[in-house]
Amino acid sequence: MPVIKKTFSFIEPIFFTLQNEDNNLINNEVVTSQGLDLVDYELLNNANDQRIKNDTVNILTDQKRYQDFITFGSNANIDKTDLNTRLQFSGLGEGFRNITLNVIPNLSSADSETFIGPELDSEQQYFNIDFISDEFLTIRTFDGEFVKYLCTDEDTLSPTYRKLSFKILEKGSLQDTLSSYLYNYNYDKSNNYLTLSQFVSTNLTEIFSIIAPHGSGLSAVPPSSTAYNQSVIKLSDNFNSVTDDLLHTYTTYEVNSGKYEIDNSSVTDIKSNFMANYAYEVTSLSGSSQKLTNVLNLFNLKNEVSHGNYINGELPFKDKSTERRYTSILNESTQSQGNENLMFGYNFYTKEYQFDPDKYTKFTLPNSLFPFDRININDTSLCDRGAYAARSPYFSDKVFKRVDRNKNVNDKTRIEGALFNESSLPISLQDTNNVLQLQEVVFDSINNGTVLCSWLSGDENVKGTWYDRYYIPQSTNYTTALTGTGVPVFDNIRQALSFFDNRGIDQTYYDVKSNLSFEPQSTLYYQRIGHNYINETINNFDDYLVKSTFNNIFSGQVLEERDKLIFSSHSYDYIDVDTDINNNQFNVSFDLNLDTPTSLDSYQIFGNKFEDGFSLKNNFYFTPFVYLADGNNIFVYDSKFNLIQTNTYPTLTGISDILYLEQGSNFIIIGRAPENDVIIKSSFTGRVLDERRSSSIDPDQSPNEILAGYKSRYIYGSNQVVFNMETPTKTYYLNLNSLQISTSATALGLANSVLKAGDNLKSVPGFGAVKLTDDIAVSLSAVDHPGYDTLNYINMSNGESLYNPISAFEKNIYSIQSYNNLLYVQSFDSLNQGYIHIFDTTRQAVSSINLSVSAVSGYCLDFINDDRQLKLLSFSKQSDNTILVDKIDISKYSVESTYSLTITGNDYKYGSGKNYVSPVNFKYLTDKYSKYQNKLCFQFNIDNFLKSILFDPIWNYGVGSVLPNQNWNTVKPLTGGWDSQLLTETLESKSEDIFELPYVNINNSISMDFNFDAGIIDIVWNGELVKQVDFDANLIPNTKILFPDLYFNTPNISRTPISRFINSNQFYGKGGSIENIRLYNRNLKEDLIKYLYLKDQPINDLNFDITCGTRSGLEEVHNLYTYIIPGRKNNSIKVYIKNGYFSQPQQESIKQFLTEKLGNVLPQTTDSITFNFDINT
Repeated sequence: MPVIKKTFSFIEPIFFTLQNEDNNLINNEVVTSQGLDLVDYELLNNANDQRIKNDTVNILTDQKRYQDFITFGSNANIDKTDLNTRLQFSGLGEGFRNITLNVIPNLSSADSETFIGPELDSEQQYFNIDFISDEFLTIRTFDGEFVKYLCTDEDTLSPTYRKLSFKILEKGSLQDTLSSYLYNYNYDKSNNYLTLSQFVSTNLTEIFSIIAPHGSGLSAVPPSSTAYNQSVIKLSDNFNSVTDDLLHTYTTYEVNSGKYEIDNSSVTDIKSNFMANYAYEVTSLSGSSQKLTNVLNLFNLKNEVSHGNYINGELPFKDKSTERRYTSILNESTQSQGNENLMFGYNFYTKEYQFDPDKYTKFTLPNSLFPFDRININDTSLCDRGAYAARSPYFSDKVFKRVDRNKNVNDKTRIEGALFNESSLPISLQDTNNVLQLQEVVFDSINNGTVLCSWLSGDENVKGTWYDRYYIPQSTNYTTALTGTGVPVFDNIRQALSFFDNRGIDQTYYDVKSNLSFEPQSTLYYQRIGHNYINETINNFDDYLVKSTFNNIFSGQVLEERDKLIFSSHSYDYIDVDTDINNNQFNVSFDLNLDTPTSLDSYQIFGNKFEDGFSLKNNFYFTPFVYLADGNNIFVYDSKFNLIQTNTYPTLTGISDILYLEQGSNFIIIGRAPENDVIIKSSFTGRVLDERRSSSIDPDQSPNEILAGYKSRYIYGSNQVVFNMETPTKTYYLNLNSLQISTSATALGLANSVLKAGDNLKSVPGFGAVKLTDDIAVSLSAVDHPGYDTLNYINMSNGESLYNPISAFEKNIYSIQSYNNLLYVQSFDSLNQGYIHIFDTTRQAVSSINLSVSAVSGYCLDFINDDRQLKLLSFSKQSDNTILVDKIDISKYSVESTYSLTITGNDYKYGSGKNYVSPVNFKYLTDKYSKYQNKLCFQFNIDNFLKSILFDPIWNYGVGSVLPNQNWNTVKPLTGGWDSQLLTETLESKSEDIFELPYVNINNSISMDFNFDAGIIDIVWNGELVKQVDFDANLIPNTKILFPDLYFNTPNISRTPISRFINSNQFYGKGGSIENIRLYNRNLKEDLIKYLYLKDQPINDLNFDITCGTRSGLEEVHNLYTYIIPGRKNNSIKVYIKNGYFSQPQQESIKQFLTEKLGNVLPQTTDSITFNFDINT
């Protein structure tokens, strides 16, 4: 057969494409002098190996970066990019963050209005920008299930200014027909600036408009220099297109406070081996030039996975993350068809060991540790791989080195390892058969002592360090040396012995920074803690255990020695302080388990807070009672207006005011008396605890001015009251705990109301002012009626009116209250019909409710948390002047129930200066606790403790009312010349501390360690010290914290659980349980507290790797998954949660829970996660 000769021109190259057509392989076309046409692909240069298998060409590349062989078209074309960003106008100025576009969602197909406001952490400030072309873009938002586009209003009467709002686009609509949703743009991509413009249609023509803020919203406005400056939009800086250095990232994470955070050891821009393949039979001619083309598939190999299939940390090589280097394809050279799996050969460089919990694992090191001769234990990866650190060897992981006279013992004067003998081992490590071949070690005169072990010292804040624990067996027993903490630490043994010799110490144990070295072929033993060891250690402290089970106390019965206290069981338990706690140091630990991430709802999980004390809880709106004064009586009702108690104060003729911030405390009475009016501190049951009467001594600290009357008052902070006086020359303050009165030289001002804005007290014009938002107050004034008939919206920052007042016309307004940015107004018309009118922050009417027809005039408004539902209480007067109460469901805007009381109550009117009404004081409760509500917090309160100082004056001198010193026979009746003088000095210590726990899991462990001798309370949450409360133990007696008893699953009124006062189950917790209660009558070591947490946590095997030179491995591939460069339009993720009907606090809890969990699986490049709960069908 003749041989046909052809030139090189008959050999055609294959042009490869990728499945993602936006990306291209970097290549270079080459034509040789012989006419051979080649395509040189960067990916295939210097390939390690090639095989044909099953009609497929398989190519193993050397290690490369993605950007070395791919160009990414998606970075070049703007029409492929979708941004999720804030739109902040006047972007070239410094104040652009205060000019941020917001959308007002309405969860319907109706238009959503826009407004301009400050930058907030809100999803209503993020919008999707879609670049439709090089000329036009659209801006859209998601309003629940509705997708709405920013559109220019076309039906407005003004041809000059056209308002913009978000609308649903429907085919054939005015917006669709006129393309009012399309905007011309200029985009400065490098600096993230954007400007928008549009040709707006009029009856005659189209006019050019730019998009800029106008009024309170966004509009299409005529061009001007001012408008141009305002129209520059600053886009968010936290979105990125695909960039080279993020394409191939080796990310490591560490757990901090329950959250996974990217570790500093993360490496970007790394290299991998790739397997490239193509099926040669599908090569085809393509394009006008009829070139041979094929799709090249590729996937990256597991270079970062160790030989044992672990993800380990950095290696001591230049390429710190490469565990494997693939070198060859091990299949037959050519195999057109076959069933054999694809196999790769690779080199690896570490040997791995697995240390199991509750075991001591014998391991022998390889015969080479290249590139090292030997490695100190502190230079190994044990710490990074999860070795457990503690404050003493007793609680930590430990390493022992086997003594072998032929191999491991060097010379007498240098002991490299932590050598040990059989008697030094814990019982769990005793080796009666001498399998370990242990032996006695003879030390010379310098090395005077026995090495107990090498142990890892550290905590969650400090990376662990390995130490060798030395002790002298003749004078120190093994257990003492093993459990000791806070021991001296030395750099070497010689330094240690010199220290002890100079001080004459011969009974000791000490630590030396470890000399234990890992050497080729040496044998060691690793003791890994585990659940058995942990439980055994915990049980060793049972001698100090006072309580380990619950007594579930129900109404009329007790179930004793229960392992668990379920909140919904409507039962509680308590610790009897006098019986169970017999010293000033104790520890309470238990597990808190939730039914769901948002189910927890507790007024007190554990604690005893009543004025003093502490409490662990997440519901701060504890309002079991309604207080009403009538004459010299205080009537106490429950939420259904059953009379709970009547307190009578015989020395009083009337009660002007009841002062309290929360109902978990005593209250203060401003009382009228026949001779001197008085301030009384009363217990809940009516017992007078303290009082302050008028006095001529030091008028700034006497109650004279307060008792004379005040225009308004505000209760805030840790039971502080500020009074707005009738004559505003000074500002008076009253501490409700101590009855201490103080003044400031600066008066609040001439305004009639006082509110707290942020950390500052503000004087507000008008009467009865309430905070509608942090920036807006609403007050009352009288214009056309003797009563109040006008609502004033006030700017809290400057006291000026925000809008024109709202007039009630023919109605009298009696009271106003606010909640959740809504204003509630109680008014009556000329026909004695009562109403509740509801307004929003912009004065728009939201709803109106008719009050009971029996009511003929108003009295006051307040809110109450009624079985975890907020209800509005409208107190009115009936024709016989008795009080009528309408309880209103504010979610339905309807009266739920009505109660007719037999008392008339005090006459009350804002600003009268005589009488005030405080049924629940809910506004003060929300002002203080709204930021903590539904968040699990630890609250600690201590009254200001008054120290009395008794001293003797000169016998014939007294304290008079006019002169500082007077002769005893002219002294006023207040004191005599023979009297001693009693001064009170306020000694400030810790007054109040509220601490939000950093995170809450489904299952949690909490430990509270109390040391009243030192004045310290440690809060350990899931094994981590999260809070230390300090107080002056010399000033604060422990009875102020430990009285009354300590309660589980119930709030207390003094030393009585709330269920004793109110026959209701609504004050028990919901949504969880507590178990594994352990009360110790001593402080616990930090290590033991961590063990109490670890006993229910998984303890993983420890995978330890060490360099071993170069070794070979084989990997068999069962399935191939084509590698595709991940497309990414932006770095923001939106999560839709449908049909949940969650409240706002529940939404916040779900957000927190999912954000923590999603952090485990989302890419490193994710910038933000937003949540949408509005799709409810």
